[in-house]
Amino acid sequence: MLIDDLEFSRREARREIFDRYGAVLDAILVDKRHRASVHFLVNMIEAYYFGDPDAINEALSIQLGVHDGDVEEIRHPKGRLKELSPGFDEIRHGRMIVENIDLERVLDDPATCASLRALVKWCSAAIGDEHSDRFRLKDGVCCPVTGQQRPHPDARS
Repeated sequence: MLIDDLEFSRREARREIFDRYGAVLDAILVDKRHRASVHFLVNMIEAYYFGDPDAINEALSIQLGVHDGDVEEIRHPKGRLKELSPGFDEIRHGRMIVENIDLERVLDDPATCASLRALVKWCSAAIGDEHSDRFRLKDGVCCPVTGQQRPHPDARS
């Protein structure tokens, strides 16, 4: 998998960036391209922390409430974390948050997190899991660009 953070200023170029990365994978993997995929974390991984405020609260000893809206729309998530907790350290606190984040909670709203859900959906298919209600894979939105990728059935071999 090739994963890139898609900054807000590059959103309109999503298709071109996807195609560029896909061309590189095609050139490198030749006949095994079906084993790879391209995904975006929007705007950066820290945006997803806001999908599980309990993980943030535990790491930063604050009382953040539930984020209203799609966390993938948060423009500067690292800056926002530093505003909430001036001592925020992206490595130390980020590790604590990631260790405690509940991905099912982050993906609980089927109308949000289209890019992350596309990544999780591809991984789920690649390991042979049925698309269940877990992570809202059946009814949740997926990125229109990256969500169309499907691993080939022999991708696990």
